[in-house]
Amino acid sequence: MPNWWALSGAAAGIFSGKLAFLIPALTVILIFFPLFLCRMIGAGDIKMMAVLTGFLGFQTGARALMAGFFIGGVCSFIKLLWRRELLQRLAYFQAYMNRLARTRQILPYYLPDRDGYGVTIPLTACIFAGACAVLFL
Repeated sequence: MPNWWALSGAAAGIFSGKLAFLIPALTVILIFFPLFLCRMIGAGDIKMMAVLTGFLGFQTGARALMAGFFIGGVCSFIKLLWRRELLQRLAYFQAYMNRLARTRQILPYYLPDRDGYGVTIPLTACIFAGACAVLFL
């Protein structure tokens, strides 16, 4: 998500008179920032989730994020099965977590040069689909 989109959304939320926009938005940023530090999630995904949750509020925003992560998980699982990479990625994740626990050093989980783009999914699209599902169903 381009920064100007996120800033536009945040400005609209703040200037619409919804001071309550800030608390859910900042909470989402604080919760998901460690995943960004590990390069498990993109900054644009976090910005979009913060703006979305700011507008929807804690309860509806949390449901939208959970639905989006569920959709993303299903998409990831299907993609990894299709590409026959599920066991490889699970082993990589286990090794990453073991190294993190052992060294307490945060290293990037995902590097495009090393891992390529075949292992990624468009999380923002999944979060959007989750928000649509929560709002319209």
